[in-house]
Amino acid sequence: MIKFPHVTLPDRFTRLLALDFSSSPQSQRDLEIYIRNEKELYFLVLQLFRDVDPEGSLEKIISVAGWTAIRNRLCSAYLEQASSGRFPDKANLVNINELIYIENNLREYSVSGYSRAFMLGLYAKSTLNYLNSHTGDLVHGPLILKPEHFELVEKSQSKRVRIDWLMLIIILLEHYMGFARINSLLSSGSTLNSLIALLDDEEKSEFLNNLINYASSINDSEIFTNQNLAEI
Repeated sequence: MIKFPHVTLPDRFTRLLALDFSSSPQSQRDLEIYIRNEKELYFLVLQLFRDVDPEGSLEKIISVAGWTAIRNRLCSAYLEQASSGRFPDKANLVNINELIYIENNLREYSVSGYSRAFMLGLYAKSTLNYLNSHTGDLVHGPLILKPEHFELVEKSQSKRVRIDWLMLIIILLEHYMGFARINSLLSSGSTLNSLIALLDDEEKSEFLNNLINYASSINDSEIFTNQNLAEI
């Protein structure tokens, strides 16, 4: 049995992680508009980037630091707030090392500009923190990404925007089928849908509940409404 919990992630932040912020002038303008319209996010960015601009010019911070640095510091601050109850004055980037590791391992299979692999890492770390702090019981298992999961993603024929969903589905299928079987099936050309069809009714129910918990945690319900799941 594997059961991923619903965790409360910062909605304003996860919405950013799902968007395309490639290094273009329009992307920088879009990011500035978004942050300015979200007051909590706006003041948090100014606080975390005093070293870049003590005067608090958001335009300068975005221009000098760039999206990735802003993302990393914000994520570090949100993780700190989740564990201590308060936002730090300065981001401690050590606490996002696992997220960067996951993103780097999936970079080759991801569409650049999106931070969805990073978001999966945020969810994985948050589930572990949640289970440790709320139950102390890891029987159901947190979302753990293993080297063999990255090997299975190599079977993908193209880069994916929703690399987080692809990885999550592979992790669940590997749990039910084992690495050797799913590796053999993917190598022979089997699709994810055909693999899901091999699960028994109890496994399919658990599989779907795990997807729903992830979707609700990152506020990505459109995956179920726009035929996007079938396109992963």
